[in-house]
Amino acid sequence: MNIPPKIPGAYADRTLRIVTIAAMAPAFPLLLAAGVLTGRALPALGLVPMAMSLAVSLAALTSKKSSIRTKPTADLIVAASLAFIMVLRFVGFVARAVDVVCC
Repeated sequence: MNIPPKIPGAYADRTLRIVTIAAMAPAFPLLLAAGVLTGRALPALGLVPMAMSLAVSLAALTSKKSSIRTKPTADLIVAASLAFIMVLRFVGFVARAVDVVCC
């Protein structure tokens, strides 16, 4: 009888991965509609890190082995892409605010 070692936070990790997968269902049409209605690509670009997060979550849930080194690396890449899109959004917001104030 081979009992796997208890990993702290394993149940929380699994729950958060499932929530991430479930969050993609309402987020996809909302981000797509926001991009179409505003005529800008930035809202729809939010789908890129969400799709990456979805892929990481599916891989983490379906893998037989618990690769502790690759999950944080993949999560870090997803977080960096999300931060990049948020910076683009902030820069665009500041640029529009400056245009309104100056001109």
